[in-house]
Amino acid sequence: MPSVRRGYRLLIRFVLCLSVILPLQLSLVSPVFARDLVLGFVPGICGLFKTESQAEALAGFLSETLGQPVTVRAFKSENNLHFWLNRFREIDFAVFSVEYLEGRGRGAFIPLAGYIRKSLECDGRGRLVARRGVVPSLFVSVGNALAQLKEDSLLDQLDVLRFYRVGERPAGLPAATSVTEAQVGTGAGSRPTEKALQAGKPLWPDRQEKIGPEPAGTGAQTPAPVVMSAQAVAGGEQNDVESAPMGSAKEPAEPVLELLSPRPDGRTGPTPLLQFHLRNARARILLDGQPLKAGPGDRLGPLADGRHELLFELTGPAGRSAHTFDFEVDATPPAIDLPDNPLPVTGTDAQIAGVSEPGALVRLLGSDGTEVARTDADRQGNWSLAIAELVPGENAFQVVARDVFGNESRTGLAVIRVDEMPQVAILSPKNDAILSAVPTLAFTAGKGEVQVLVDGAPVDDPPEALRALTDGRHEIEVRLRTAWGGEASQKVVFLLDREGPDLVVASPVDGHAYSHSPTIEWGGADSVTVVLDDRLLEVANGGSLPELPEGDHLLVVIATDTAGNETRREIRFRIDLQGPKLELTAP
Repeated sequence: MPSVRRGYRLLIRFVLCLSVILPLQLSLVSPVFARDLVLGFVPGICGLFKTESQAEALAGFLSETLGQPVTVRAFKSENNLHFWLNRFREIDFAVFSVEYLEGRGRGAFIPLAGYIRKSLECDGRGRLVARRGVVPSLFVSVGNALAQLKEDSLLDQLDVLRFYRVGERPAGLPAATSVTEAQVGTGAGSRPTEKALQAGKPLWPDRQEKIGPEPAGTGAQTPAPVVMSAQAVAGGEQNDVESAPMGSAKEPAEPVLELLSPRPDGRTGPTPLLQFHLRNARARILLDGQPLKAGPGDRLGPLADGRHELLFELTGPAGRSAHTFDFEVDATPPAIDLPDNPLPVTGTDAQIAGVSEPGALVRLLGSDGTEVARTDADRQGNWSLAIAELVPGENAFQVVARDVFGNESRTGLAVIRVDEMPQVAILSPKNDAILSAVPTLAFTAGKGEVQVLVDGAPVDDPPEALRALTDGRHEIEVRLRTAWGGEASQKVVFLLDREGPDLVVASPVDGHAYSHSPTIEWGGADSVTVVLDDRLLEVANGGSLPELPEGDHLLVVIATDTAGNETRREIRFRIDLQGPKLELTAP
């Protein structure tokens, strides 16, 4: 019996160990990898996802980044989304409005990222969050991926300038105070401005002066005027905008106007965003003298290069006034200079260099429009990009440059991968040669079409063209053009001189007799060779010949120029050592 009880105890210990170890092992495997990740949202609740296609676009980006499928699911309300996220744990990531997160959702989720609305140039009214229980490596990866997202087509589709990690909100970023499409109703009294006025509440509390009684001791309780961003009259010929004080005022309130964008006396792009604050007046706006139909949050233009003027004609309890603001528009696309186009390379990698506007964003797009690389031009406008995986033959790209004002230009670029670079080498004649005879042309060239030019003119028969040359300076050029458009060439210059030097021997004189060895003198040549009676003689110009015996002698003077042409002079003279004989014949 003791042995049986000992066996039961061992069995019980084994079962208890399994009950501890198995759940621990299972907990180490994240459940999110057992199924697709799910991104939940309420369409239009905060302006990020107005349609399901926008949510699917971001989910596709996350799927590619995380290496795991991410699907989307739409909900009718944020309360319902909250339940499915934290209670049912069927949703892994979600988008909530800031208002909900500051209320019922406070502290219920893991914040991932905020975003900047591109059209309004302000902080978005939503945040991306993760449910509690998602492994840290996963929600950190999502936050990093969103913060590093630079795909322009996706950001434009979401109307997002960029995402930022929660806790890294850019300093000075305006709050989302503009009325979005999702917030505007259709019936009477359904607009946020009307609801706020009817309820006696400020429309935007963070930019609203306090409404209520004046401080104790002042007596009267005069409501302060509502401060709001001006709204354009829909369909009107002019955008009269107005804000009225709530309640009566003893004295007319002075109008207050603040133009936020375009910045007064600043520079902007061709489609600047119109944003301003107005109170205690209604306004008629003119752009360059013409009534403006756009309202706050709308884009102006496109406007032409140069200075422009915004005129606000205000009408309010204090009377009429006009305010003028000037700004300058830069609508000129940045230039793109590609010194090497097409660019031949011999390997799979290449470095592309060019010049554009200083500070411009330069992107390289493939033939299918996908971005291959990007960089920023330096202060001198220089930029370079590295590309890889080039295929043999022509690789087509687009170089796109965008300046700080959004002006964009693009140009085509062909990168040719070849087996060898085009080369030409002229072997004969040598450059700067001086020749005494017609040269023989010899050269090497790679594959392609070869053309020979003599003195700048193409020739079909180079040897015949060279034989027809006269004495003087000449030029030969050999050009090579490959099938893919690559070119190479080389030139040589030479001097053709087939005439010898003009040699003149002044002494000794041919046919003369001398009683002693004469001097030798010549002209018309710097260097000569002297041969006397078949013997090479070293003697300077103007020097004396050696002592010679009586009799006849032959002097040969040879002059040679740099081209190798020779001039030869032969002088025969006699040495007579005997004096003259006198014979008297008479008387």
